Amino acid sequence: MLPSNGKVNAVFQSENLDIKKLFQDVGLKPAASGLLNVKLNATGTLADLNARLDVQMRNLRSESIPKFEPASLDLSAQVQGKQLTIAGKLQQAKIQPWS
Repeated sequence: MLPSNGKVNAVFQSENLDIKKLFQDVGLKPAASGLLNVKLNATGTLADLNARLDVQMRNLRSESIPKFEPASLDLSAQVQGKQLTIAGKLQQAKIQPWS
């Protein structure tokens, strides 16, 4: 399908996307509200990829649990060659950090 020596060059960044509106725009009932930031950088070849994806969500609220305090989520994924590393952190005022 794709040659392993095929060049990769991707850059994408988006800030302060309204999560509730994103759900609505694709015809889904919003499961949450808040703001979304996404950043992707990828270079190299398919066989030797160097890529990083960072996702941040702020002021996350559940539509089904309106009294729940807002939460924040930070997630990062990095690929270097054949190694994938994923790290994340979810925080909510009444819950201890989980990472």
